[in-house]
Amino acid sequence: QVDGNVRSFANNMTITGTVSKNVMSFVEWLKLDSSAKINGSLTAFSARNSLDGRIGRDFLAYSAKTFLNGAIGGSMKMHGAELVIGPTAEIGGKALFEHGTKVSVDVSPKAKLASPLVTKLVEHQTEYKRTGVYVWKTIWMAAAFLLGMILVLLLPKFSRETVQEAGRYWWAPPVGLVAAIAVFILVIIACVTVVGIPLGIAALACWFLVFYLASVIVGAWLGEMILGRSSNTGALLGRMALGLVILKILFMVPKVGFWIHFAVLFWGFGAVSMALFYRFQPRITYSGGAPAAPASA
Repeated sequence: QVDGNVRSFANNMTITGTVSKNVMSFVEWLKLDSSAKINGSLTAFSARNSLDGRIGRDFLAYSAKTFLNGAIGGSMKMHGAELVIGPTAEIGGKALFEHGTKVSVDVSPKAKLASPLVTKLVEHQTEYKRTGVYVWKTIWMAAAFLLGMILVLLLPKFSRETVQEAGRYWWAPPVGLVAAIAVFILVIIACVTVVGIPLGIAALACWFLVFYLASVIVGAWLGEMILGRSSNTGALLGRMALGLVILKILFMVPKVGFWIHFAVLFWGFGAVSMALFYRFQPRITYSGGAPAAPASA
C-alpha cells in the first residue's frame, strides 16, 4: 500500500496493491494485477502493458503493446503499435489511440466504453518539409556570414591564410580531428586544477568558435574554387557567401548531408590549426628550390 505517488525506472514493474495517488513508470513491462488499484492517473513509457486492475483517473502511455482488461475511470490516450481491449475492460472517458503505419487494434464488443475508440494515424514528416526549418537555417547562415565578415575585416591576413590552408583538403580534415581531440583533452586537464579553470573555459569557448567558423572557412575556399581568387576584401566576402549557400544545400542532402557536415567541421578546424602553426613556425624556404645541407654535428 502506497499513500503517495510511485515513480519507477526499472526493467519490470508489477502492482498488486493500492496506490493512493499517481504512478509514472519507465519500464519494459508494466503489469497491473487484477487486485491492484491506482486512485490517480497512470503514465507509462514501456514496451508492454498488461492492465487488469483499476485506474481511478486517466491513462497516458507511449508503449508498443497494451492489453487492457481492467477499468479506467477517466480518459485514455496512448501511442503504440498494438492495442487489445478485452471483454472486461471499462473506459469512463474518451479513448484515443495514435499509431504508425503498422498497427493492430482489437476491441471486444463486450468492453464498456463511454465513447467509441478513436484511432489516429501519425505521419512523421522529415524536417525539411517544415517551413520553420528553412527560416532557422537562413538565420544561422546569416549569423555565420556576419561572424566571417568580422574575422575578415579584423584579421584579413590570417583569414586568407586559413582559406589557403583549407585548400590542402587531404591534410586539413585529419589534422583537424587530431587537433580538436587534443585541445579538448588539454581543456579537461586544465580544469582539474582551480587555477586552470579560467584558462580551460576560455580554451573551450575558442574550441566551439573554431567549429562554428569551420563552414565559413571551407565555404570561402569553395567560393574561390568556383569564381577564382581575388585580393579584394569584398570579393572574398562574396565568395564566402556563395560557398556558405552551397554547403548549406549539401548539408540537407538525405543520408550523406550529416557526413558532409561532419567532414567540413574538422576540415575547417584543421585549416585554422595549420594556419596558427605556420604563424608561429614559419615555413622555411631555400634559394634555388633545393633544401639546405644538414649542419654538422
